[in-house]
Amino acid sequence: MAPTPATPQEAARPQEVAPSRPGRPLPAALRGALRRLGAPWLAAVLSMGAYCLALALHGSYPLGPRSRAVNDLGNQFVPFHARLWDLLHGTANGDLYFNWSSGYGVPFLADFFTYLMNPFSWLVGLFPRALADFPVFLVTLASIGLGAALMTVFLGLLQPGSGWLRALLSVGYGLCGWVLNDGFADPMWMWGLVALPLVGIAADWCVRRTRWVAGTLLVALAWAGNFYTAAMATLAMALVLGVRLLTAPPGARGDRLRAAGRAAAMAAVGIALTAPVLTVSLLASRAAQPAPEVLYRHRPPPLYQLAQLLPGGHGGSPAPNIFIGVPGLLLVAAFPFVRAVPPRVRIGWYALAAGVAVSFVWKPTVLLWHGLALPNGSPYRAAFVLSGILVMISWLALAHRPRPRELAAGAGLVALLAVLCRDQGAVSTATWVLVAGGGAATLAALAVLTVPSGARTDRTRTAVTAALTGTVLLGSAYTAFSVTAARDRIAWFRPKTTLTPASLAVRAGLAGRAEWPRSRTDPGPHEFANNDPLLLGGEGGSYYSSYVPAVTARTLQALGAGWYMRGRHTLSFEDPVGRAVMGVGSYLSAAHGRLTAYRAPHAPLLTVRDGPPPAAGGEPSTVFARQERLLGAAVYEVPRLTPAGGAVPLPVRGGWLLPPAPLPA
Repeated sequence: MAPTPATPQEAARPQEVAPSRPGRPLPAALRGALRRLGAPWLAAVLSMGAYCLALALHGSYPLGPRSRAVNDLGNQFVPFHARLWDLLHGTANGDLYFNWSSGYGVPFLADFFTYLMNPFSWLVGLFPRALADFPVFLVTLASIGLGAALMTVFLGLLQPGSGWLRALLSVGYGLCGWVLNDGFADPMWMWGLVALPLVGIAADWCVRRTRWVAGTLLVALAWAGNFYTAAMATLAMALVLGVRLLTAPPGARGDRLRAAGRAAAMAAVGIALTAPVLTVSLLASRAAQPAPEVLYRHRPPPLYQLAQLLPGGHGGSPAPNIFIGVPGLLLVAAFPFVRAVPPRVRIGWYALAAGVAVSFVWKPTVLLWHGLALPNGSPYRAAFVLSGILVMISWLALAHRPRPRELAAGAGLVALLAVLCRDQGAVSTATWVLVAGGGAATLAALAVLTVPSGARTDRTRTAVTAALTGTVLLGSAYTAFSVTAARDRIAWFRPKTTLTPASLAVRAGLAGRAEWPRSRTDPGPHEFANNDPLLLGGEGGSYYSSYVPAVTARTLQALGAGWYMRGRHTLSFEDPVGRAVMGVGSYLSAAHGRLTAYRAPHAPLLTVRDGPPPAAGGEPSTVFARQERLLGAAVYEVPRLTPAGGAVPLPVRGGWLLPPAPLPA
């Protein structure tokens, strides 16, 4: 399928002037490269700037006092990035393969591949460990910028047109509903925002029958950064490629088959290049403690799901978060009316969007999007791919220069959608401000920009483009602010106290008592995060990960350690015998609202005995008996049972039976 020729809009856009020194103009190739990079840079700057502006208005870290470490961001990902800092600086107890700090010793390589392979995660090594929260924020911010920039590039391959307008629509992708509601708290998932346009660019090269090796490397990069979201992005882009091939102008059937074959081979080889990541993660997942059973109980009502197209709100019930901002929504609504787009293209793309939307709420396809396993949490983690598809549709509409009446028809559909969804939980005051105010400004600007070039001056076009840019920036910032404010009012979203003065003081105290490997120093009561040993240092039992080995979870549970989430979050021992078994020489305890350090008698970290281990014999298999067998000594004393009046206990096998007391007369 040959590239589509430039539209009149592309030809009419103002030419950017590359900087040059007097008398020494830049080469034409360099000027062209600068022009091509201008639009992606604009998308990155606008999306990151809008997100930072929203955080500043809300007072969120790093632009305010409120912590961002909510949910798993505080419990898992800040501690894991602190562990990455320790590995990079050579201060970790263990290495890339084994982690001696958590769960009294667990494998680490699968955790690294799953949680820390976003390339931006490595920025943590450039900052002090006490500021690990900041590079974790940069992972999210940089992923937003790079995702928006790459989407700008892909839109240009999908349909040539104004780079500036492509950038403005890509801002809606960088700050889509999935990012603000789901992805912001999972730095590794944010690579999915990058993976979708990466795989799309590679697929476009298959259509053009060029750069097969480079495309294969792009697929490998997408999968290596986070294979979970990359699988979703690859499936989505396979559907997009299918629509592009099916709706292309009639031509040789063999060309379409060759493009599809090249894409399949490219995907297979690219994924194969990430085999070490996939193999380790798969084996670790099979050996991990099973997650609690998850049921997909019911799909959201149709109107509730449609309300997710409207920006600015946060619903109380789970649903795919898919909004892409007012400009994108207006153009998606106008797309069916744009007569410059062939009917088969309009039908094909709308069918794709509708099919993907339905697949998010039908259990068999929900399983397909999530690797044949229902996730423990939101079942709509793939929602970002639908946001990307909607942005593509909006660009196809805009690139074909919709007429004012076609835009007006789209505005009417948006108004009807807002009225129908007015009582849904995802519709808030901010939604009405954005749809009414931002929609009117966007409609007026697009109506001016899409008229024939002879009907307006360059000065008018520049002024209107600047006004539209300001509308997108402020509207995106207000959307991010309103969603963040609504989400943070939920009680269980309260942020964790990760790297604060209190936790840093605890870390310094643990370091002062460290005796590893003679004994363990257990950070104990899990006051700061579910992975306190990674966050604070020491060697404790707390460990929260999808890769908790089943044998570790079962062993610690059998010895009396606490646990949550069916054993996928282990805790430290709180009894002296359990601590002695694990060689804990000092530990922290929380009592009366304060943390206190204690010394503890302990067995050697490694105990070697001659001969077979002590047998259980005929004794009952209790936690106490197991602990004694591991210590090789009797440490518990069973008090003699002495009747004190009333019902007399009767001896039975393994204990005593207390008969019921007589009822009072």
